[in-house]
Amino acid sequence: MTKIARRSSLVALVAASFLFTSAWAQVPAAVTPIYAEAKAALDAHEFAEAARVLDEALAKLPPDTAGLALLQLTLGTARLRANEPEKAIFPLEKAAASDPAAIPLLADALRGAGRTDDARRVYEKAATGDAVNAKYSRARIAQLDSATEKDALKAVAFAFTAADTFAALGEEDPTYLDEATAIYEAIARSKQWRGEATARAVYSLGEVQRQKKALPEAIAYYQRCFVSWTRYPAWCARAYLRASESFEALGRRPEAIAHLRELLRKVDKYSRFPEFEEAKKRLRAWGEVVP
Repeated sequence: MTKIARRSSLVALVAASFLFTSAWAQVPAAVTPIYAEAKAALDAHEFAEAARVLDEALAKLPPDTAGLALLQLTLGTARLRANEPEKAIFPLEKAAASDPAAIPLLADALRGAGRTDDARRVYEKAATGDAVNAKYSRARIAQLDSATEKDALKAVAFAFTAADTFAALGEEDPTYLDEATAIYEAIARSKQWRGEATARAVYSLGEVQRQKKALPEAIAYYQRCFVSWTRYPAWCARAYLRASESFEALGRRPEAIAHLRELLRKVDKYSRFPEFEEAKKRLRAWGEVVP
């Protein structure tokens, strides 16, 4: 999990995605034109241009200018999105001194620069409560824990905690789903964690695709789960049910019915799971005869 723990990936895009939606109401007049120009460059993925605009402005503005922290935060975000975490640290340290929204981004910059111990300490400052910043920070801490944990079962549990948290945050902002996907994929590929963790990760990849409304892709993961990982029937039973739901949502009821019937045919394997009775209930609701 070292690569997952240290890579910069979507750090600024993820942690700051909620920031810019409400920032306009808080932008002081003294920095509004600068912020508008920098944000437009960020939105266009012109990160170097955004950084140039902000660097020039910050070099000229008096230190007591209202809105200075917002410009520092935006500069740090631009540097992170440009995959320059070392250059992001200084402006984010400045911003974090007065703006809590900058704290997870500062931790991201430190993590991207390989300063994982410092990153953990900064994440911990933002990890309390139910705000997006707190949940995001706890997910990052779990990633760091997974990378350093020697016990394989504990390490994969930390990895799932991080991925599941990002998947839940995806309900608020789909950007987080890419983070969840990256971790689930890493778990599914890992030889060290081969087994039930793989089955759960493959099922979870289907869940992420379902959240994205990518139902054919979700079905492919669910089918991979119950075809390739039959030794873990709890996840297979869930996968059958989800695959059926997805086919129904696509208007393909015959295939939805077929998946439920396949689940019910394997009585010895699946009858002890709640999905077995749920499959019967759904088939009856569709007017199907169920033994």
